[in-house]
Amino acid sequence: MALAESLRDPGRFQRSAFTLVEMVISIVLVATVFIVAMNTVGASRTMMFRVADRAAADALAAQMTAEILALPYWSPVYHSGMGPNSEEAATGNRSKFDDADDYDDWSASPPQAKDGTEMTDYAGLTRTVQTPWVDPSDFQTERSYETGVKRITVQVKRGNVVLAERIVIKTVAWTELSGDAW
Repeated sequence: MALAESLRDPGRFQRSAFTLVEMVISIVLVATVFIVAMNTVGASRTMMFRVADRAAADALAAQMTAEILALPYWSPVYHSGMGPNSEEAATGNRSKFDDADDYDDWSASPPQAKDGTEMTDYAGLTRTVQTPWVDPSDFQTERSYETGVKRITVQVKRGNVVLAERIVIKTVAWTELSGDAW
């Protein structure tokens, strides 16, 4: 009779284990939380890499800008036009660059030290320089003739993405005032 009573009273037997449905739901929830956590860690690592990459690029741009600004506006040995003369260009590096326009259209990937030594820690980055003459009253307007004003643009890229850019203006007037003319 006890068996018959227990079959009629469903609340008499307590469930003591998970059902299959509860287990599946638990597994799905744990897997979802795990995937979200891994995506968060991955995004964090990617962001750390990007921040470090941009910091390195900014340091490279600042170093090149300082190197160029330390040189005179004019070439100590006269030559016409923009860019390095044949003797300066023959080295394949910047070691003989003696004025700001020698850097015009200069590029290196990976970036190089002034003596041409590759900076292998920066593999994948490209450092470029442009030094066009610009209109003294509008630094955005480039000129094909000497104006006494150069806009120096240093960019550091990874592929086609600009990570850092420095733009400075160098004038012949500053060179003459500072005594670096010839």
